[in-house]
Amino acid sequence: MRLRLRYALPLVQMVTALALLQWSYRWYTVHARAMAIPGTPEEFRLAMFINGPVALVRMLWTGCFVGKWSTTVFCIGFWWWDAFFIASVGIFWYWIALNISSWRERRVLLLPTSMPLRVTTDLLLIALGPCFVWFSRDIDLIHLWQQGFVVAVPFLLIWSVGPVFVFGRDLVRCLFTASAARRLD
Repeated sequence: MRLRLRYALPLVQMVTALALLQWSYRWYTVHARAMAIPGTPEEFRLAMFINGPVALVRMLWTGCFVGKWSTTVFCIGFWWWDAFFIASVGIFWYWIALNISSWRERRVLLLPTSMPLRVTTDLLLIALGPCFVWFSRDIDLIHLWQQGFVVAVPFLLIWSVGPVFVFGRDLVRCLFTASAARRLD
């Protein structure tokens, strides 16, 4: 039996996020005995950078919208935040897997078919890129290698530049096909 991408990708991402969260909580409990404020574990930051759009939803959910976006959401004791995060990761990566399948088959993204709703969705997803740049403005790029953020930089670039290109192409395609259809009428 062949494993489909739409089921494998979300499952792998959910297991990865769960493992990174558990690893970060274990790190925190060990270091909390030795330090007063141990800080945010690198594993937690990596989980947030891998699942960047879901991390923004987590910030909205927890009410932590100040400071560095990769460090403000680390809280111990609220298991439902983690359950919501893991479920959101699964739904998000399932949507990405469906978009990958749709792109392979028909060269279109899986978005609403209504033109105003599709343009609005494209614009909101394009705005996601500058949103990541805004929330990552506090990262010290000069001393990045000392902070352990080196692994996070590719994910930050993917989530800040990727939506602009992918959904910008879809927006241009929608607007030009709509204007061409209006000219023919």
